[in-house]
Amino acid sequence: VLMVTDLPRLLVLDSSGRRVLHDIDLGSESVLRSTSSGAMTDSLHEPVLQIISESEFDLSIGGQFFRCRDTELGAEDWIEKIVEARERALLGRQTASSCAAGSVRT
Repeated sequence: VLMVTDLPRLLVLDSSGRRVLHDIDLGSESVLRSTSSGAMTDSLHEPVLQIISESEFDLSIGGQFFRCRDTELGAEDWIEKIVEARERALLGRQTASSCAAGSVRT
């Protein structure tokens, strides 16, 4: 079970949805970088998000591999949501850095 949170984090839960197996910080610098082929890669240039079929996609982060399937939402929508959460996290961090830098007085 996958869950994208507002923190933004991607939680990998057990099949019952009650226990967190992995907590992935989508705001981390080393997670989800885009390549020219459209695949998402991590800092080691491994594929991170890959569409397998309309309902299935692979998620590989930090040496962990997950085959994910959602017959209602679909693979493309999941990848879009993960990428959007990542972009919001980076934008929020850049804005916070700019504000902090702007508030320094000499």
